Amino acid sequence: MRSVISLNTRMWGGKADVRLKTVLLVALGGALGAMLRFAISTWSQKYVGHQFPVGTLLANIGGCLVFGFLAAYLPFSSLSPEWKTAVFAGFLGALTTFSTFSFESLTLFQSGRFGMGLTHLGSHLFLGIGAVVLGFYLGQNLSADRPTDEVSIIPSEVVEE
Repeated sequence: MRSVISLNTRMWGGKADVRLKTVLLVALGGALGAMLRFAISTWSQKYVGHQFPVGTLLANIGGCLVFGFLAAYLPFSSLSPEWKTAVFAGFLGALTTFSTFSFESLTLFQSGRFGMGLTHLGSHLFLGIGAVVLGFYLGQNLSADRPTDEVSIIPSEVVEE
């Protein structure tokens, strides 16, 4: 008997069986993508500085480049569906969700749904920034240890090693 995790989701049109192997491969890809994002952010803060979030930009744009290349290349490869899922949902998903967002936007524009594509772009951009502002505001006001100067996602003691 095979191990199966059943998920109900609209995205897959109802009930979908996701094999445990796929879930574990996505987790592995996610761990590797997260470690790479951390390494890029740490490197950029150490060598470029904090004035502009170069690490996030590099992770997002690099992830988009890799996502676009693999989206065009992998359908013609012999790589199994489980490994493809691990690469896209796991590795690139942890490295950057910006790549998925960008590919979804491209798909909407390519299908001629320009209004939906612009809505997709605008809603992600403005709602994303709004959510960060709201979350930051809530975090500042609910925290006894409010930041007094520059805010960084990676603590300075990690960067200065």
